[in-house]
Amino acid sequence: MTLLVNQQIALGLFDAARLLREAFEHAHRDMKITWPQIRIMGRLYVQEGIAQSEIGAQLEMDPMTISRQIDRLVDLGFVERRTEQRDRRLRKLYLTRHSRILREDIEKRTQSVLNTALHGFDAERQASFLEMLKTFADNLCEPGSDGTPSRSRTKFRAANEA
Repeated sequence: MTLLVNQQIALGLFDAARLLREAFEHAHRDMKITWPQIRIMGRLYVQEGIAQSEIGAQLEMDPMTISRQIDRLVDLGFVERRTEQRDRRLRKLYLTRHSRILREDIEKRTQSVLNTALHGFDAERQASFLEMLKTFADNLCEPGSDGTPSRSRTKFRAANEA
């Protein structure tokens, strides 16, 4: 059976996402953190002080899952929860001194994975690829042509736009 090009694109994206997740987990295995925890740490490096519920929504993790993942990061000494003074129900997340010290190492490991993934892409091709990903994701954030709302909660953002 021959797949249509758009089906090949979808399958390629799924496979690439899986391989990228596996590469990140492999690169950070000695730190004892998982892919969901790597995603949380990456978000906190960009948006420290974000509410636990907000990071859960951004990463599309249900409240119980995000809570367990953050519990583990707290246990490892990477993250601390602080209760908001104005609303004691609101818990904001902050990086610890330990995670700040490890930031450079985490970024080097992350960059190594990305360099491998983007091998053979010059700067122009990388910029073009990023634009295609943005358009692809933005299209999924728009209401469907039949008027149905988007299933995505957040638009694609490059880290420098966060």
